[in-house]
Amino acid sequence: MFKVGDMVLFGRPNGEKTRGYITKINSKSYKITTLESRGTRSQYGSGRSWRVPRSLVWAYDDGSGLN
Repeated sequence: MFKVGDMVLFGRPNGEKTRGYITKINSKSYKITTLESRGTRSQYGSGRSWRVPRSLVWAYDDGSGLN
């Protein structure tokens, strides 16, 4: 569905969503580098990498109609 370099959102369906881009594709997950900070209790700055299950990743739509 996605490819390396795609901009995506990740997070729980009813929780915080974070914008990032895919840097690696694994069989059951994506490695995503964030483009913004994440977290409310403990802040994680932008530029950190996260291993995210495929079920918690969505396409990012910036509203421009170009996606």
